[in-house]
Amino acid sequence: MAKTCFIISSIGKEGSEIRKIADEKYDLVFEPVLEEEKYTVTRSDKIASPGSISREIVQKLIDSDLVIADVTDENPNVFYELAIRNSVKKPVIVFKRPEQNMPFDIYDKRAILIERSDPRIWEDAKT
Repeated sequence: MAKTCFIISSIGKEGSEIRKIADEKYDLVFEPVLEEEKYTVTRSDKIASPGSISREIVQKLIDSDLVIADVTDENPNVFYELAIRNSVKKPVIVFKRPEQNMPFDIYDKRAILIERSDPRIWEDAKT
């Protein structure tokens, strides 16, 4: 059975700058590394099944073997989803900007640095 990884991040509307950045991180950092490690990777906008998207997201947060939480733009939905994942005490990898201060509730989590303006940091993040 394949391992699963669910990505939580800001996604934004199709064609927006937020979506462009989210897609770049997904396509260039998260998906290649995770697939190399034999994970099936998904994100909420890539769920094609009918039904309640909120229910599906919560189910993925609970059931996935791994969750990647990209908190770089401090989106409230990402923190909400991260809280759900933390409540089930399963593995999470957090990504943040180099200068970003983490909120009190997650300040003690180690985070991988990622900054769009510096491709070297992207390569370090992949490692």
